[in-house]
Amino acid sequence: MVCSGEFYAATQSAESGVLLLDVTTAPPRVLRRFDVAAALGEVPGPSVAFASEDLLLGTTYGDLDTGSADQAFLIDASSGQIRQLAQASSAFVYGDVRCCAESCALADTDKNGLYFWTIVDDRVSAPSLVQIHGAAGLPPRYLGAF
Repeated sequence: MVCSGEFYAATQSAESGVLLLDVTTAPPRVLRRFDVAAALGEVPGPSVAFASEDLLLGTTYGDLDTGSADQAFLIDASSGQIRQLAQASSAFVYGDVRCCAESCALADTDKNGLYFWTIVDDRVSAPSLVQIHGAAGLPPRYLGAF
């Protein structure tokens, strides 16, 4: 579960985080909290996906007021390590992330395309950008899932 905190509140960073939940209990209980804002300087965005059994891929919101840009990050749930994978050109550029098997995608509205990573065990490939033809209309923001 991801919470960005209350926008523009003084406590936004402290209220934000990524939670790993045990949904086999009622109510679900928090197994672990990851403080993305403390690690990367920005609050997590709404989209996160399991890249493997222990790795989560997500994004942060940049800040238009301070000029900070969105970031893509990877959380190692077993160690708690949070590391940056990519940085956008500005705030509110990155959209959804989705992972399937060993491949993860991230929508980038500024580049009008999708970034792809291959993630095997704890090895992460360099991102590759697949641009979407300009005739498609609006840039990608959301990635479908079923």
